[in-house]
Amino acid sequence: MDPSHYVYAYQIDAVRDGVFGVGTGYVSRFSVGITGIDGQPTNIGDVAGTSVVAPSNAAFAPPSGVINTAGWDFNTGVYAGQSSTVLYFTSPFEPEWDNASVSGAYSFGDTQQMPSPTPEPVTLTMLVGGALMLVARRRRNRE
Repeated sequence: MDPSHYVYAYQIDAVRDGVFGVGTGYVSRFSVGITGIDGQPTNIGDVAGTSVVAPSNAAFAPPSGVINTAGWDFNTGVYAGQSSTVLYFTSPFEPEWDNASVSGAYSFGDTQQMPSPTPEPVTLTMLVGGALMLVARRRRNRE
């Protein structure tokens, strides 16, 4: 992993039984929204452990507008009293609050605000300003 990147780590824990009072509930998917530049998050995965449920799949979803998604799927589900492995990805950007979603059995779902990487506005402003200066310089050199 790049030492200049931030590590974003999450864990699903204490899943309750009987979601909406119907049978046994479990988590089958966890995802975190990432606002910013396409392709900026890297190194998605999980940390292996004992007595925890590992995801069956971990991937970044293709961007939709300015939103990327880091997602982990659990084919066997994370049931009441179980915990997931530590789920992680890295990014060069500092955390801000963005949407994270949990979904599972019997079509339950929840979305909450959680830390996620977002390029800081000053960096984006400097990049745009630098690009505009380059364009102006090229135009001036042509004259």
